[in-house]
Amino acid sequence: MAPFIVSLCFLGVAALGGLTMAVLRLTDVSIPLWLALGHGLLAMTGAEILIVAVAEGATGLPLAAMIFLIGAALVGFFLFTAYLQKKELPFAVIVGHAIVAVTGFVILAVGVSRMR
Repeated sequence: MAPFIVSLCFLGVAALGGLTMAVLRLTDVSIPLWLALGHGLLAMTGAEILIVAVAEGATGLPLAAMIFLIGAALVGFFLFTAYLQKKELPFAVIVGHAIVAVTGFVILAVGVSRMR
């Protein structure tokens, strides 16, 4: 159960960074590179811990959460690439990324709460 809690912690902090970036995007404030990198690195670390835990035999909600978080990561890579190319980040894609990521986070949180 510990890897799932650690994963949730990393993903929770990453979510705060993502929310901060979304607010900055809405207010037309430039997103600092350190924030974009930190958000991605925290999210990837949390997802990696989850992937390892699922690979060790977890099924059900953790597996579903992993699938959503991998989807969110793919969209996140697209957004980061656009960011590096100094393109305007499409807000609809940001919202889609957030919905998929939060869905994965909530599924994982429910799964962890049922493990106790």
